[in-house]
Amino acid sequence: MKKTKTRSLTLLVPGLFGPALPQGRAPLWETMSSPDLQRFLTRAQRVNEGGQDMERSLFALFGAPLNDERDAPVAAVTRLWDKHDAGGFYWLRADPVQVRADRDRVVMLGNTRLDIAADESLQLVNELNGLFREEGWELEAANARRWYLRLHGDPQLRTTPLGEVVGQDLLPAMPQGPNARRWRSLLNEVQMMLHASAVNQAREQRGAPAVNSVWFWGGGVLPSVPRGVWSQVWSNEALATGLAAMTDVPHSSLPADAAECLEDETPGAHLVVLDGGREAAQGADVEVWQRFVHGVQDAWLTPLYRAVQQGRVESLTLHLAKSGSFMLDRRAARRWWLRRRPMATWCGDNSLR
Repeated sequence: MKKTKTRSLTLLVPGLFGPALPQGRAPLWETMSSPDLQRFLTRAQRVNEGGQDMERSLFALFGAPLNDERDAPVAAVTRLWDKHDAGGFYWLRADPVQVRADRDRVVMLGNTRLDIAADESLQLVNELNGLFREEGWELEAANARRWYLRLHGDPQLRTTPLGEVVGQDLLPAMPQGPNARRWRSLLNEVQMMLHASAVNQAREQRGAPAVNSVWFWGGGVLPSVPRGVWSQVWSNEALATGLAAMTDVPHSSLPADAAECLEDETPGAHLVVLDGGREAAQGADVEVWQRFVHGVQDAWLTPLYRAVQQGRVESLTLHLAKSGSFMLDRRAARRWWLRRRPMATWCGDNSLR
């Protein structure tokens, strides 16, 4: 995509259409006021039906081809961003997490609230490497939330991104493939080691949640990613930032709102990643999700809609990962005669998006 004198913006917003609810619960959108979001969706053109998780959507947005039967190589890209040494190795994310038994299932709680100290990460990784080194592998903690397992070859696994499992029963999302049984057994050994670790005993004594598992996902080698797709990327998400860095695209942390973003008048295509709603949607945390939706509408969609009307932005695309994409240009934004449609038109009553 060549740079022009005009700007276009794409907002990647997984989870915007909300969490799945048990049958019989009232549809979430009935009690919410979202007039500007409804107006945008009513007047915009649906350009993509979606169906991909956030990680695969990001690779697609950067024009990187993926094999539908293999993992998106998230670990290699984020490893390059975190440590600048992805090299030719096969990388697998082995992120520290907390899981909880709940009746007849095991629920993934993730790691956003674990608050693992650097010395705790180091000790846990050293303990687990006693197991991994027997296989010729090496585990390293890049930070409190991203741990990496370096392998010498393809383990023949198909995994599920951590963000897609949070709040869900993890058993259906366990590794698949020819070597799945081996990796499930390995995960059991990891969990037993973590349970016995002095780190977790100390955490439990002070009332902190235990780091009682890891999650294997995002395996692969560093991919080839085309350049020139984006002129600017705004994100606090490691994969988006890593892909931008790989392709020499200027990238910045997520601004507070659209007004700050619009101050950058760099021509071309801008990508903004608003990923704060996916975990709330996955975990059916309705209150947090509703706050997120209102924030997206008020801080982003409303001012950007106005910018499209005024010609300051050539087009605005709302990319919802699993729920597809909607594109609004100046002509569509001025179709004032179209009455706002209810949210159920696009997202249904109780569908996880």
